[in-house]
Amino acid sequence: MSDTDSYVYSPLKNASTQFRLLRIVFDVKVAVGHKVNIEPISGSLLPYYLSSSTLPRAERLKRSARLPPFTALSYVWGDTTRSQHIFIDGKKHGITESLYRAIRDLQRVSVGNFYLWADAICINQDDSAERSAQILLMRDIYHTASNVEIWLGPSTDDGLRCIKFIEKLTNPFYDDQVRDEGDEEKEERALGAFLKSAAVILNSGIAVTQFIDQAQDIIKSGGRDNQVTMSLELDDDEKTIAKLTKWSPSDRRLKLVSNEDFGEIARWIDTLLVQDCPWFERMWVVQELATASSAEILYGGREVEWNEFLKVLYYLHYKCKTPLPNIVKLTMLEKIRVGWNKKKRLPLQSLIRECQYRRATDPRDRIYALFGLMGDRMNDLLQPDYNKDVKEVYALTTIHFIQQTESLDPICGWQTQGREDLPSWIPDYSLDQSIAASPLVPKGWRPSFFAASGYEERKKYKVEDPMAKNLSSLDTIGLIIDSITTLSDNVPKDESFNFIELVWSSTLATAGDILQQTPQDLTASLEVISSIVNTYFEYWDRLNLADSYSDQDLLKIGSLSDYIAQNTRLRIETVGVDVHRTHVLNKYLHSLLCGRITATKRLSDRDIDTILSLKFPENASDESQNNVVGLICKAFENGMRERNLSITSKGYIGAVPQEAQKGDLICILFGCSVPVVLRSGDNDTYKLIGECYLHGFMDGEGIVMDEKGQLKEQHFILN
Repeated sequence: MSDTDSYVYSPLKNASTQFRLLRIVFDVKVAVGHKVNIEPISGSLLPYYLSSSTLPRAERLKRSARLPPFTALSYVWGDTTRSQHIFIDGKKHGITESLYRAIRDLQRVSVGNFYLWADAICINQDDSAERSAQILLMRDIYHTASNVEIWLGPSTDDGLRCIKFIEKLTNPFYDDQVRDEGDEEKEERALGAFLKSAAVILNSGIAVTQFIDQAQDIIKSGGRDNQVTMSLELDDDEKTIAKLTKWSPSDRRLKLVSNEDFGEIARWIDTLLVQDCPWFERMWVVQELATASSAEILYGGREVEWNEFLKVLYYLHYKCKTPLPNIVKLTMLEKIRVGWNKKKRLPLQSLIRECQYRRATDPRDRIYALFGLMGDRMNDLLQPDYNKDVKEVYALTTIHFIQQTESLDPICGWQTQGREDLPSWIPDYSLDQSIAASPLVPKGWRPSFFAASGYEERKKYKVEDPMAKNLSSLDTIGLIIDSITTLSDNVPKDESFNFIELVWSSTLATAGDILQQTPQDLTASLEVISSIVNTYFEYWDRLNLADSYSDQDLLKIGSLSDYIAQNTRLRIETVGVDVHRTHVLNKYLHSLLCGRITATKRLSDRDIDTILSLKFPENASDESQNNVVGLICKAFENGMRERNLSITSKGYIGAVPQEAQKGDLICILFGCSVPVVLRSGDNDTYKLIGECYLHGFMDGEGIVMDEKGQLKEQHFILN
């Protein structure tokens, strides 16, 4: 076949309003289970106008009536080599192996010809302008589709066993019969004729149903984006998640799986269908699932509704107590999905953090893939454009966050190890943020409980003419507090928090001269603290609480001291150290926890007393006790992980990024709620190392010193 036989895309009249659908020809052999001697995948690529949410109501209704029912495919590209091919209008077109297999599985469950939207086919991937324009349509494409098929990848025997287990518990029409290969021509002809006839009726019904659903959506919502609200937390939808945890299968259905080992099934589901499945780590699937009106998982030619899949996993995890450690990935997806359908939108900055571990082939898609879900208004800074390089996309996104919040907090709290060649003030959004230190700045628009730059005008940062800004540097004003003279050693990522505390305490014990503290007294007190921290870790580790409690679960406890007071089984005992009279120890304990007990609550002296004095009961199954220990251990983890203890030349104590070095400066930048570590560079420029905790400078104390003339304002050019 010559090069002239390759398919050539016809340009769309308007790539911002039109999209293509692939009409795939029915193949009876595939439908009845044949895997050999089957016809190549063939079809036609046709343009349609999309019923976009930004259009007037009448125009949306008109376009919906003309749109055929179609399936939108959610899948993982995998190896981008176009090793397979299909025929479009008789011309050869290369596709990836994963897309080829996904379409074959769709043919197995489809009746008659069907329309498909798949990004790698329906968007001309070699046309960057078209790709950029189509990004803003993808939300509406997945929402308009009659169904979204989630293809998890090639099936395995154990994976199919798990899918059948889920079907038995949820599908009233469960059929254990799998179509086997056969070559009886009569059967093929008879079944083919039946399926084609059924397809006409079925697709007509789907078309009517789809139009009714879309019409109701249009009439009720008008312009959907005009009626949404900004939601600062995913916790708004805890009730929806609670409904899933309450579900249990009927006794009749449980009999169908009575011969199964639930623990083994849970492990296989968690490993094969979630942990080892690239779909659950892909960036684009968040939008594809969240905006779907109807979604099904497609695996080995079998379909399971998304909601049924979730119910069984939650049932195994919560009711059967067979842990699925990766269930947190599903919870995040479901909360965003429910929130979107309730017209609640998270800020883009929060979405990036919620999707922190997800992957994208193109690093620009770490931003672009979330545009359809965000509550932020689209503006010139956020316009998708694949002709822009990664640096420009990330810089403009960061400027948007700074302008949106009137704060420098958006440049703090991101992973810094393994950064690409970016200016230090621009976060590398392509990195896995889940392995970064727990951010000291809040997510999205939530206000910070720290106020290092004060409470007046200097707490704000304003961007003048953002589109004309030099993207290589960021001009700031602030104060130098002090320079770092002592640092604890870096600790490997897999070390426990009690080991990190031992490293920190040994560093502090040798700095008695800087701190003007008697070494013997300091060492004895630190040994008491280390013993207490170690007791927490041993209890935490022995009961494996790390896999049982998420940060969101622990936030429900509220005030630590009040929670203990309300639970009479939790007792306090006296310890042999008064940290409030020994100022160094007080600073040290606050630094261990970075001044907070959870991501939304400041650490108080009363909390410290509770942490040091909590008496552990003999009953290790006490839920109240486990809740408290879980919260405290998480606080230690979040405070110390990926940080080092720092002591400055003036004896200030704090926690700094592991990348910090002796001689680095701890500064307060106006417009930033937390102190930062800067490193002097050439030509009066500075490199941002990261945010930090510096005890005694988290609530505007540096601003007061500036007003008294004890510190001096200066410019910092970050590059």
